[in-house]
Amino acid sequence: MKARRRLVFQLVPLLDLMLTVIFLQYLAVREREEETRVAAASAQSTAQDLAGRVVTLETAVREATTRGDQAVERQAAMGRMLATMFDLPEAKLNEILETLRTSPVGDSPAERNALREKVQGMANATPGQMVHHLLTYEEIRKRCDVWELHINAESVATLDTGDRQPRVRINLSENEAVEIERFGEELVSLYRGLPQPKSLVIILLTYDRQTRLAVTEAVAGALPGVVDKMRQAGGGLTRFEFADLGVRLK
Repeated sequence: MKARRRLVFQLVPLLDLMLTVIFLQYLAVREREEETRVAAASAQSTAQDLAGRVVTLETAVREATTRGDQAVERQAAMGRMLATMFDLPEAKLNEILETLRTSPVGDSPAERNALREKVQGMANATPGQMVHHLLTYEEIRKRCDVWELHINAESVATLDTGDRQPRVRINLSENEAVEIERFGEELVSLYRGLPQPKSLVIILLTYDRQTRLAVTEAVAGALPGVVDKMRQAGGGLTRFEFADLGVRLK
């Protein structure tokens, strides 16, 4: 009987130890289950967030595609409109070309025929070609300034730079001679008061049909010297070119 009691006495600590180990394992399992649950919830939240971002991205892509389609359609409409503007009746085109007979840019049959072909080609161009032409022109305008020097029938010259339109009168002496030197000095003085232009400025000379021939010829002859003085006034930072376009067409 004593031996049996000694055996029972020795097993009790072992049972306590086993129960403790089992309980600790149970706690560890519960802890892992909790961690797994938290991780699963976090993964689900992340998945939902990613799904929401995907939906947002898909919406943005659809909107961008729609805007792109709308932009393409607007460009096509602009191209069609520009082509329509150049689709002139034959009589109107002939009238314009006849006006250019007295213009330096159309004083030869070859130049007028080339202009006719250009206008007709633009009238028959596709919308894409017209938009390409317009974008090309805009890119050129970004890199240079195009000014118009217009002389009206009252011998008043307007230098249209796009932002400003300063004016200067072209005076005549008592014997009707054009005071061209004074005009050149005043034009250069006007230029000094303008903001710094781009590195290239193209000045287009135009005038009204009723403008005196003596005035237009004097101004056209003086322009090379005037633009050279403008270049010097700008410290040589800007190159000037000019072209005589003749009568401004209405």
